Amino acid sequence: MFVIAWVVLIALVAAGSRAVSGSRPAAWTLLGLALLWPFVNRTIEGPVLLVVGAGHGVTVSDLLTPPAALLAVGVLTGRRRRRTSRMAGPDPSG
Repeated sequence: MFVIAWVVLIALVAAGSRAVSGSRPAAWTLLGLALLWPFVNRTIEGPVLLVVGAGHGVTVSDLLTPPAALLAVGVLTGRRRRRTSRMAGPDPSG
């Protein structure tokens, strides 16, 4: 299970880096991996940050899912800030 967690983590980072550039297929992949991550991260969770109940809590590793899912949804819905070129303005010479 340790190897599976690392493979999913590496794929999550790779899909996230592609999704940042606006790739919709990468965003779909990122969303799927973000939803899969809480089920495979048990072997590399880290310390418990918030105890929810007996034997349940939020760990450091669990904090990876919300930003990844939000990035994916943002790319898929088009809610991404577009970069504009500094040169994109009226031509001062004409």
